[in-house]
Order: sequence, then structure tokens, then C-alpha cells
Amino acid sequence: MLFWLSKVCVCLQSLCRNFIDVHIKEESGVIWRVTFVYGEPKTKQRYVFWDRLRFLKAQWKGPWVCIGDFNEVLSSKEHLGPTNRVEAQTRLFHECLEDCQLLDLGFCGPKYTWSNKQQGDHNIRVRLDRAIANGQFHKYLMISKLKILLQHPRITLQCCYLSQSMLREALGKQKAIFSDTRQHGAGHQITLK
Repeated sequence: MLFWLSKVCVCLQSLCRNFIDVHIKEESGVIWRVTFVYGEPKTKQRYVFWDRLRFLKAQWKGPWVCIGDFNEVLSSKEHLGPTNRVEAQTRLFHECLEDCQLLDLGFCGPKYTWSNKQQGDHNIRVRLDRAIANGQFHKYLMISKLKILLQHPRITLQCCYLSQSMLREALGKQKAIFSDTRQHGAGHQITLK
């Protein structure tokens, strides 16, 4: 399910078993893209998912953020358990992000977003959920605050526009800022369940 506040216009662009791709048009007229993802669970078929993400990238030149369960990790630090992740899988994910010019946005919440819920030595915990964005979206962040909450299977992206004083402060610190929209006025929240 996809929820949003009525202050924005959400226009479905495409839908398949791995993607919900929408354009967000704000009251200000700014249009950006959000692609909600569910990565291919079968390792041998995952290359098809990466190629579809590359295809989506080729269709859009504006601000773009992808959010969801990618069914893959970016490093061995995101996988805890008795078995190791195959390095080739991680490398293919990195290559896809490079080709699409997407960077991880970080998050608030637990380090691992999925667990097999087994006990002891059989327990596996992995960070599969994430938000990634292109450079145009990072520029968009300069005028908004962003909070990403990862609590599998629910992912929440909250944006809030910065006042001029907050923007000056943010630019002075040169780092990402996380905030709750209820504390700072106008903004919107998008939640995928």
C-alpha cells in the first residue's frame, strides 16, 4: 500500500511485481520521482531487477529516490549470520547503483531490517531495506529535511521544507539533517507498507 498527504499529487507511472513508480508533484510545481522497490528474491534472477532499475534511470533526468527492500546488501557489515553473502552479488548491486548514479541516503531505525527469526547460531539478520537517490534529489534535499524510517515491512519517507534560517544552518554544517515534519511546518510524508 502507498499512502500520501493530499498536499501533493501522486501520479502512477508504472507498476510491476518489483516496482511501483510514481511522480510526485508538489504545490510549488516541483516534480520528483519515487520508485518503491521489492528486489528479486531469487539470486540468479536478480540481474533482471538491476537491468529494470537501469531502464527506469534512462527514462528520467530529474530528482529520483528509490525506496524499499532491495533483497541485497552493500557490504558484509549489513549481513550477520552463520553464512556469508556472495561478494559477486554485492558487486552487482554496487555496479547498478553506479550506473544509475544513486547513493544511499542513510536511515533512522534498527541496523538490520530483516531477520529469519531463528535462535542462536541459526539467526540471520540483514539490512535489505534502504533509500537511495540521485544527485538531483540530493540537491532537492538542500531545500528540505528528510527522515527515512526503516521498519520492515514499513518504510516511511518524510520531507519538510526548510525555512531560510534552517537552510543556512544546514549548509553551514554540510551534513544530512533528519527531522520530524510535525515540528517544522509544511511538508509531506509517504509511507509504503
